[in-house]
Amino acid sequence: MSVSRIVDPVGRGKWAVRVRPQVLPTSLHNSCLEAIEFAHGEVARAGGGEVVIRDPGGQVTDVQLVSPSIQSQVRLSQSPDQSYSRAGTQRETPPRNHALGPREGPPPRRSQDGPPTNSNTQVPTENTRRARFVNRAGGVAKKIWKPFQIITKSILGIAALIAAITLILQFAPGIWHATNWRPVEYSILKDIHAGYNIEYFESKLGNSTLTDRAIPGALGWRKHTFVRREYFVDVIVNETGRVEAYSVVTCNTNFTPTLNAPDGSKVALNSVPLAQSQQPTSSNRVRSDDGTIRQETTEELNNDRILNYFPGRSGSSINSYLEEMSNSGTTASSGWGLYVGISSACIRTSEYPDIFRGSPEYLGSVDEAPTDAINIRERVAANLYCETAPGSPLLMVEDGRFTFASNKGPQLSPEPSFIIGPYWMGLPAELRNIHGTRVFNP
Repeated sequence: MSVSRIVDPVGRGKWAVRVRPQVLPTSLHNSCLEAIEFAHGEVARAGGGEVVIRDPGGQVTDVQLVSPSIQSQVRLSQSPDQSYSRAGTQRETPPRNHALGPREGPPPRRSQDGPPTNSNTQVPTENTRRARFVNRAGGVAKKIWKPFQIITKSILGIAALIAAITLILQFAPGIWHATNWRPVEYSILKDIHAGYNIEYFESKLGNSTLTDRAIPGALGWRKHTFVRREYFVDVIVNETGRVEAYSVVTCNTNFTPTLNAPDGSKVALNSVPLAQSQQPTSSNRVRSDDGTIRQETTEELNNDRILNYFPGRSGSSINSYLEEMSNSGTTASSGWGLYVGISSACIRTSEYPDIFRGSPEYLGSVDEAPTDAINIRERVAANLYCETAPGSPLLMVEDGRFTFASNKGPQLSPEPSFIIGPYWMGLPAELRNIHGTRVFNP
């Protein structure tokens, strides 16, 4: 009865011996030669047959005929009475040498590539030798290539990591600023003050968007307006480039900076009513009636101001609501002039008749202010903050404008004069947000 075995590769340098195609292998071997020799042995011991060698694609590359081994011939020649008896004892059989006769053929020879083989076993063909060589060469190539493969993968991985980090560093700041830009702008506003030169402002804010022409009576003085996202910065510059006055106007209810005033207090814009816009710090200290030094309270900071309320009476009026802060121009503020208020550039007062209609012009303290003025400062958020530099010749006059201190007199609108903050009629309509100031319910 003819027996066959199939030898084919299974990957990772392994070769399998199977009884027939598409079944699990009976054994796995590290080389083609080893699998062929094992298959030869199985076929020879089973009584002879053929060994079929296939390539990875399943194509037959060689068929080797195998003769039966001596042991298989002995097994086939045994008679039934030579098997085990009913009692379970094995009957005596003649010695193998007498039963089989003398050994025929030359003695077993040792193969150059493996254990001794019988002369009846078929010698590997040329295809087998070629497969053996390819298998060995492939194993050597894998051993040589593996370190280079590891190095190459490492280099490519490092290069990819560097490229990813480069992209992150290149685009992350822009992405972060696109969604978290307000804190950046708040930081800028904390760093600029009156008394600096115009170049410093431009380094923080860029070039000014609007620049007024030279002002008659103020040779070399100019007014610059920086239009920023959701706010404006307005500066008055003298002939040497020094910023004599600086103001910021917030024009969006979501833009709520807290500024550092030179007297040490904090000024909140567009987040709390004007009457609560200033908060003290440890720097704000006053002398009590008994002569002791104590920290100034929030109520004192906000209610010791001088109100300069001049609501507009015509379409082109300034419509100014300014309050001079308690430490303005004093030693506590190192000579800075300090103002906080409401700019009509970012609120349409006519839309809030219960707040602004009928409000009188008023210049004086908070304690003596009329009810209408108190209503304004308690219902509307501060959206404007202003400073004048120490030693500046600018002084605020009654209608909410600056002029030179030497010009202050009985006239209402002396010349030259500078409007505090951007004049609403001087701003393009598309830059204004008439609903950009927070209003509170009573």
